[in-house]
Amino acid sequence: MAANQKIVVVNGDFEDAAIPLNGWSAAGSGGAADVQVSSGFWRKCTVRFSSGPYAKATLYIGAYASPSGRCWIDNLQPSGFAVVNPGFEQLTPDGKACAGWSLDGPGSITRIDNARASEGKHSIMLFDPSCAAEMIRVSQTVEVKPNTDCSYTFDFYMEDDFYGGIRCSVLAADTPEYAYLGGLVEDLDEVIADRSFVGSRQARLRLEGGDVSLSQRIGVPSGAMLETSFSVKCKKLEGDVKMDVVDGRTGRVLASAKGDPTRKDWNALKARFVSVSSSVSIRVEGTGKGEVLLDNVRLSYPQLLPEPQRIVWRKAKDSLPLSGRLTYSIRSIRPGELQAASGLLKTGLEILRKDLSPMSATLEESADGRGELRIVIDAKAPNIPKGKGEESYYLKIDRKGVVVEAVTERGAFYGLMTLLQLLSKDNDGV
Repeated sequence: MAANQKIVVVNGDFEDAAIPLNGWSAAGSGGAADVQVSSGFWRKCTVRFSSGPYAKATLYIGAYASPSGRCWIDNLQPSGFAVVNPGFEQLTPDGKACAGWSLDGPGSITRIDNARASEGKHSIMLFDPSCAAEMIRVSQTVEVKPNTDCSYTFDFYMEDDFYGGIRCSVLAADTPEYAYLGGLVEDLDEVIADRSFVGSRQARLRLEGGDVSLSQRIGVPSGAMLETSFSVKCKKLEGDVKMDVVDGRTGRVLASAKGDPTRKDWNALKARFVSVSSSVSIRVEGTGKGEVLLDNVRLSYPQLLPEPQRIVWRKAKDSLPLSGRLTYSIRSIRPGELQAASGLLKTGLEILRKDLSPMSATLEESADGRGELRIVIDAKAPNIPKGKGEESYYLKIDRKGVVVEAVTERGAFYGLMTLLQLLSKDNDGV
């Protein structure tokens, strides 16, 4: 594979609906790997409540507005009380409403839908394209036996682009205080929030006391500095999760990253490495008990923000090795430029100094003006085309040193910020 050629991870977002784990190999014992789907299907939800001293209760099922996606409810099944028209099949004479149910949400669309239903012919669709309503909901007041534990289930469907919120509550109906009696058992808000971060499908390692892994062999340019990352979320994990990058020819582990099993949110794990041959295998493994969700698997050259307009990657062997320190020199062709920018370049150098410190390296000004890091500020910088703006810069790194060219001090500062993102440490140093 040639340098700068695109590196392809097959199904790294696990969104392939036809072949859920397409491109990936599963292995291990004491568990299994599959794909968790968070939208585009009917899921069963449960609401539990205690009637307390009350004889009547009002059931509310509602959704916060979403500007793009829609959601549906159907097939309500009560336990401990009776509901009129629980499957939304009985319509009013005009065919525009469900018998026994109140539908509200000013400016929203809360209607009978005969195109999608979990059972029967009809369901209730909740949708507010203007987000004008605080809540779109259906409700019904029912009779309950006092001091009784009750519950009901209903089927819920949301489109892939639904990013609203779901609320279900049961309130006492025969008291002016409208006492809260109970609500939804599942945390659907977490499911919806997850989709905004990782999409509608994620790989899942279901661990039952053993180990389960997913791996993929990927073609890469040999001798290149590369970076791999993935999103991970642990659910009641009593164990560990880690990622290894393994050389395809020798089987040697080139880089590893270990997750924090105590974190309950989505977080990113990254590892930077130098490829040895023309392929590597990315392997993600979970051990113990619980679940590990995975998504957004990537393998590429280091990601730089903001993305450069043009970039040429050299072989890793052409990088600049540091022997414990980096010396720098500054040359400005524009008189007074360094003073006019209020020390912006000084700030950038200080940030660089702090980032080198954890790597056991120092930043020092060169005594003879010939530092390994050479910063040149020149209105006629030869490597910057005319008209590119005052924030433009040119950055070159090879075994001889680092050159940052810029038209202004601000451009030199942004060049240093890009250099920061390229620092890495391995067994041979920085």
